This record gives sequence, C-alpha cells and structure tokens, in this order.
Amino acid sequence: MTFLPVSTANLRRTNRRKLIAYGLLGAFFLYVDSTGAGGASFGVIIAALFFWRAGVAIGRLRLIEQYPEYVRALQTVGGLDSKKVAALLKRPQREVRRRLKAMEKMGVLPDLTVSFADRQRTPPARQKPARMVAVKCPGCGAPDSVMEDSHLPCRYCGTMLTPQFVRGQQSADSE
Repeated sequence: MTFLPVSTANLRRTNRRKLIAYGLLGAFFLYVDSTGAGGASFGVIIAALFFWRAGVAIGRLRLIEQYPEYVRALQTVGGLDSKKVAALLKRPQREVRRRLKAMEKMGVLPDLTVSFADRQRTPPARQKPARMVAVKCPGCGAPDSVMEDSHLPCRYCGTMLTPQFVRGQQSADSE
C-alpha cells in the first residue's frame, strides 16, 4: 500500500490565519470586558470561546508538523498496522490511531479508508515491494529517502521530494 502525501501548505496557512484571528478576537473581547463597568459579563465568555478556537488551530498546526513523519512510517510499514507504526515512531498506539484519524478527517490522508481495528490485511500476491530511493532536496540540499513511485515533503523545508531528485539531479522532462 502506497500512501501519497499531499501538500500541507494551504492547511498550515489557513490554521495560522485562524490562530491569529481567533487570538486577536479573544484579546479584543477581554479588553472590551476589562474597560466596561465591573461585574461578570459575556465578554469573558466570548473571549474564552475565541481562545478555545485558537487552541484548536494550534493543535491542527502541531498535527500538520507531524504529518511527514507519519507518512514515512506508514510507507515504511507498508500498511495501516498502527501497532507497527507506533513502534516505529516510539509513541503509544492509542495516540498514533487518534492522530491518523485526525489527519484523515483533515483530508491529508485521502486514501486512508481502512478501519483501525488492526486487522492484518494480506497484500495481493503479485504486489512488488517498493524500494527506497536516496534523494537530495532541491530546496535545501538535505539528503533524504523516498519510496519509488511516490513523493514526500522534505523534513526541513517542506519541498516535495520525488525519486527524480536522485543525487540532486532533476530529470529533463520535469523542467
């Protein structure tokens, strides 16, 4: 099973904007409430709701940061065995399952349509095992590895890496 990663740049940008907007709105309502006549008012409640939404945006940003790591683990394992993915990432299985479901819900794992019952799926008999190809990032020059017939964001700069970047040389057809 090959997991094709998607670009997370738009999700990052959207959640950063939400974080800033909700944080500013929360701060505004706290300011308005503090300048008003004493007593408990709805300003604090409204500010708390905006801060809560900002916290959700922070959680999504953290999840997006972990996305390349999870895709690598899924590709290395070759399937949706959350026990193996958790062992590879050195994280609790429950946490891995929860994060994979959240990534699926966000739409960054579009081909993830398997239930997380950890049933061992038998691969088709004629399926060839995918090979890892050593590549060099054209954006920052960092060495990395990618499954053949796949692409993955660079760990350092986010540039999408494909097997065509072998030894830093880009093929003529991609230009």
